[in-house]
Amino acid sequence: MAKKQKTDLEKFEEIVKWFEELIFGTEKETPKPKRARTKKGTYKADDKSTKDVNEAWVGGKAPKKKNVNK
Repeated sequence: MAKKQKTDLEKFEEIVKWFEELIFGTEKETPKPKRARTKKGTYKADDKSTKDVNEAWVGGKAPKKKNVNK
């Protein structure tokens, strides 16, 4: 099978994307961690029986703790 050749437009779009990354950087916004809430609006607690998931946080992972002793 022969590879599909790129059109001039596809080549141009790749070059533009490369320049944008070069000039503006490739910063990805990381969402801030949010506490999970119940239907009433109170904070959910973590279920200790599930070691791999933290139900107290949206997404199942708690944020890393900051070192305040610096």
